Amino acid sequence: MLNIYRNWLYISLAIVEDNRLWQNIKPSGTQDEVVRVAFNQDVKDMKTWLTSRLNWLDQASFQD
Repeated sequence: MLNIYRNWLYISLAIVEDNRLWQNIKPSGTQDEVVRVAFNQDVKDMKTWLTSRLNWLDQASFQD
């Protein structure tokens, strides 16, 4: 989980700069904090989905 956190931290800092260069995440005039919050929510949703999926796989019986 530490690697996930490190990656999240690195990406979350870079996401604002990337948007400043390319304006590919938010409409012009939107505050950086809005981008950061949306990105963090997307990461949270993905982590929740992955955790649920892995729990489901752990509970599935793949043995004969």
